[in-house]
Amino acid sequence: MISLAKKRIEDVFKEVLKSVEEGRQPNVKQAMLKHGYALISAEKNKVVQSKTWEILKTKYLNDEKALQTFNDLADKKNTDKDNRLKASIEILKLKDRYPAGKLKIGAFEERDKVIE
Repeated sequence: MISLAKKRIEDVFKEVLKSVEEGRQPNVKQAMLKHGYALISAEKNKVVQSKTWEILKTKYLNDEKALQTFNDLADKKNTDKDNRLKASIEILKLKDRYPAGKLKIGAFEERDKVIE
């Protein structure tokens, strides 16, 4: 049986994921407030720091599907192209796989090697 806390985190996750799938900018704070979290927790996006959130990302977010969507969009003309592309990027960001974050980390690692 799933605990109430885990159920609330899953409800917030699914709402955020639905926003992404619809091509809208997700609002974790609003989703948290809607599902009964205190304002202070919502302002700090506490759910995204939980182990349950990490498990849900692994379960529901498919990196390969996002990358395939990105590749398909590069080859096809589609009226919904912008929304699908935004959704793919958001999925990658949620899993910390979006290149912008990786480039920053790589830059710090390079800087540290030069300093040593």
